[in-house]
Amino acid sequence: MSSKTYQKIGKMIDKWYCNGCLTKPQKLVTNNDIMDKLESMERRYNDLLNKYNEQIQINNQLKTEIIEIKSQLNKSEQEELKNNVIVLGIPYRSNENLQQVVEKMGKELQIDLSKQRFTATRMGQKENNKACPLKIRFENEDAKLKVIKSPRKINLTAQSLGYAETNKVFINQDLTKKILRYIKHVTNSKKQIPLNTYG
Repeated sequence: MSSKTYQKIGKMIDKWYCNGCLTKPQKLVTNNDIMDKLESMERRYNDLLNKYNEQIQINNQLKTEIIEIKSQLNKSEQEELKNNVIVLGIPYRSNENLQQVVEKMGKELQIDLSKQRFTATRMGQKENNKACPLKIRFENEDAKLKVIKSPRKINLTAQSLGYAETNKVFINQDLTKKILRYIKHVTNSKKQIPLNTYG
């Protein structure tokens, strides 16, 4: 634009627009328009932030409720297992009489189980020549506690129960999978602690 044209435009009473604005009139943006737009964006941001915080609170509440439900379910499941013991190391025989096996085990522990009501079952199928654990469910908790607390169980072997095998037999409480995972986690964590941690 030449200086003459610029001066001519400055002396014009009406507003001047370039050719592009004449063909497609543009709305002039004022400071108020900008402030209104910013305030609108701020309101939308605050609304979204409030909704986000509300969702966080809802999620935390749901997590708490889920933890409580899981805890109750675990307690209920463990309650159902309170009369059970798991026996490891008893060899498998195709014609085995588990009732007699358990009663023989009771004699070795110096506990008369012949008068106790219980059920004994194998937990799964035999794999890799390894006998599956034996689950014993007693009618009452007292009989189970006598078996668990017997001091003679540390010397219990398959051979002492009349088998040719000489491996040890272990008697444990029947625990839920959650508790077993926790015990395994704690055991593994202890194994990873260096012996010289404290110098």
